Amino acid sequence: MNDLLVSGVLLLPWAGAGILLLVSRRDWVYPIAVLLGCVVALLSIVLFLAPPTDIVVLPFGQYHADGLSAPLVAIAACIGALALIFSGAYLPGDSDLRRYYALILIFIGAMTGLVLSNSLLLLLIFWEITALCSFALIAFHSDDPRASRGGLQALIVTQIGGVGLFAAILGIRAALGTDQIDVFLAQASTMAPESLAFVAAGVLLAAAAKSAQIPFQFWLPGAMEAPTPVSALIHAATMVNAGVYLLARFYAPLETVPHWANAIVLMGLLTALLGAWLALVADDLKRVLAYSTVSQLGYMVCAVGAGAIFASQFHLLSHAIFKALLFLGAGAVIHAAGTRDMRQMGGLARSMPFTHWTFLIGGLALAGIPLFNGFWSKDLILEGVHEHAPEWVVWALLGVGLITALYVLRMLW
Repeated sequence: MNDLLVSGVLLLPWAGAGILLLVSRRDWVYPIAVLLGCVVALLSIVLFLAPPTDIVVLPFGQYHADGLSAPLVAIAACIGALALIFSGAYLPGDSDLRRYYALILIFIGAMTGLVLSNSLLLLLIFWEITALCSFALIAFHSDDPRASRGGLQALIVTQIGGVGLFAAILGIRAALGTDQIDVFLAQASTMAPESLAFVAAGVLLAAAAKSAQIPFQFWLPGAMEAPTPVSALIHAATMVNAGVYLLARFYAPLETVPHWANAIVLMGLLTALLGAWLALVADDLKRVLAYSTVSQLGYMVCAVGAGAIFASQFHLLSHAIFKALLFLGAGAVIHAAGTRDMRQMGGLARSMPFTHWTFLIGGLALAGIPLFNGFWSKDLILEGVHEHAPEWVVWALLGVGLITALYVLRMLW
């Protein structure tokens, strides 16, 4: 059963992309893409509810659908399915729909392969495929110079992270003679301190670039030139979560490297502060949400550095839910208002009541209001940081939470 589930979430997106590229009738593209996306989402939910305890060995590699990777598979597949459904009403009729939907399915397949793979080589390959897909989707409207610039910027910056990951893999291969993640986790303590520090530096660089942490935070707002369903997919489900996943996956063997965990805490805290401040002063609705994503990723990274791995992954799941809701809601607002400038908006609650209430729920969750999911995950992060980091870090994160509530209030108003 586990073999079938893992094979399904890995192979169906790629098979769907191939089918779409062969379909001749334009009116078949959307229903085929949505059907396959929903099937993959259902399989991912089953995998999430009952993840296998052992590594799943398939003819095309070894995969670990454990408690760390299974939630990310569900996030990527479910939000990917929502993005596919939403795109039907959002894209203009003259778009290259075949290429667009095929790229989203490949994106989902690459992300599931990235988090499930037990091979560092396969992880690197899927890591780069997500970067290429993000470039193609951000720059989907190639006649828009801002979209082309945003796509190139995302590709170049994430390639810096790819270099870091490649260096880390070479360090592990040179020291242990393997590219299997489970072997590295078990034998990392036998590596020389210099080799382990080299691997830790590569992992940190890869995560910082992929998850838009300081000093690489600038590429994520530029990705806003993508179609809004793609923005929801990138910001909530795929690329930006890959760096946080990488830190969490390799935290146990690398936490002994001097100052490595402290560097992660400081990087996450500074990113959270900067992202929240930029969101407070931005006027573009999608850019507010983009800077918000940068800030919330800082929360997750800070939690990983403090050793609160479960809290970080819980907030990753929580953030994926409310941020996808906010981005898809923003798409509806922009589509109706004809602008992304919040200064030209107002009074939309009367004409868009359903969007108003769903967007309000997402905003309250982002602000960390009690009873909404963002409150529980942020509270867990603060608890974990309080136990393992200096007191001033907790107060700084509380300050970020206050700024978050302010820009959410401004955005909703």
